[in-house]
Amino acid sequence: MKLRGALRDELVAVRARHSQAPTDGFVFPTLTGGRQSTDNLRSRVLNLAVKRANENFTKQELSPLPDGITPHSLRRTFASVLYALGEDPGIVMDEMGHTHPALALRVYRQSMRRGEDEKAQLRTLIEGNELATIGRPAADAPTETTDRQAA
Repeated sequence: MKLRGALRDELVAVRARHSQAPTDGFVFPTLTGGRQSTDNLRSRVLNLAVKRANENFTKQELSPLPDGITPHSLRRTFASVLYALGEDPGIVMDEMGHTHPALALRVYRQSMRRGEDEKAQLRTLIEGNELATIGRPAADAPTETTDRQAA
């Protein structure tokens, strides 16, 4: 899997902090070096990362991440972002391990609805050129009612 920009840099930093870990081991292993269970990954890694991100967003007066983020929702987001950035669908399918083109096409179709400004912000964020602000100030965030009315 191709690691991109800021993610690659952050994973290198994580690895450096855990220099005793094998180079071909898991990024977030258990204490014994094994694979985290889904529940452990969610409670020990993902929830903490979301909490820290939301603290940073609050300091910047940005909207928090949505509730209910899961490893699978992050996986779907990863594919959607790659498609939105114009990555070749075959490459995304390979990286995701998708074998059914219908699933890839459904995700691809949804992600192509993004505007050019949003695609540019995503590209900046993913490539790590400089961190882009994709969120909006909390005061400007649409309410749930506004979102439903617009749909």
